Amino acid sequence: SIFKLTGFKPEEYINISLKERLPESSMKQIQQLYKEEILNELNPNVDPDRTRVFELDLLKKDDTLLHTSIHCSFLRNKLGIPVGLQGVVRDITSIKESENQLKMYSEELKQLNYDKDRFIQILAHDLKNPFNSLLGLSELLKSNYGEFDENQVRFMAETIHSAASRTHNLLDELLLWSRANSGKLPFNPVLFDPKEESLDVIHGLNSLSEKKSLRIECEYHSLDSMFADKTMFRTILRNLLTNAIKFSFPDQRILLSSSVSETDITYSITDFGVGISKEIQQKIWDISFHHIAKGTMNEAGTGLGLIICKELVEIHQGKIGLTSKEGKGSTFYFSIPKKQKLAD
Repeated sequence: SIFKLTGFKPEEYINISLKERLPESSMKQIQQLYKEEILNELNPNVDPDRTRVFELDLLKKDDTLLHTSIHCSFLRNKLGIPVGLQGVVRDITSIKESENQLKMYSEELKQLNYDKDRFIQILAHDLKNPFNSLLGLSELLKSNYGEFDENQVRFMAETIHSAASRTHNLLDELLLWSRANSGKLPFNPVLFDPKEESLDVIHGLNSLSEKKSLRIECEYHSLDSMFADKTMFRTILRNLLTNAIKFSFPDQRILLSSSVSETDITYSITDFGVGISKEIQQKIWDISFHHIAKGTMNEAGTGLGLIICKELVEIHQGKIGLTSKEGKGSTFYFSIPKKQKLAD
């Protein structure tokens, strides 16, 4: 049994000290239990034939851990004085692994339920205002159309279009986040030219940047190709650049740069805008926080762009982060493993 459980031959195990049989945490546990039982010996009301049951990790010959349940009692001489210990050791490694797996599943389920509740809260809260605008103005137009001049009708139409666009964008981002979070978003990594895709994304944002007279400057590392999901890459870059534009002051610049290490390709987007407080930095990637801030020209947002970026980067087994200082600007960066690492 000793050999089966620990890998040691019985004659080897007898000659191994307790410190060699136990990890440090188990050694401290044994010392504490021993002190408790010595104190119990001084108590006349404690049963001398008691058995102590506890769980303890042992070290196997290959230095891996063996999770055990031990039933232990004192050996006594004819006078009832403890002269030794005897116990039965049972391997509960598989039970502990199952318990840990169940605990992990339970935590995941709690998080999924929390995310679901948060998802519904966002829908209820963020869809309410634009729908109020849509319903109110459309009702006004329907009931009193003939009373408005051309400018008033145009203003109402623009307001309705703006509310509809925000609602559509919110639904798109919620659905994208939901699919990425649940693992149902198709992941199709391919080789592509990241510089070409980056320039195309920047071109698509020209109308936003031009409103603030912003210059988007690029500093590319010599990189001919990249292995990633092209659609996801573009979504990450577009969201981070849009975020940078939103919080930049007019007549400033935004810097897009890339670097390559032995294992990863990293992109950084730096703005010189309002910056982010340390308190918000710690919560910004958490959907339960759902922070929505107005841009420097009162631009609205859904508060989900960064959450989506995080999900898409993690699908690539990459990392995302930021550095920021209030009033000075922010740098958001994300890294994607190179082709070989990602393929593995």
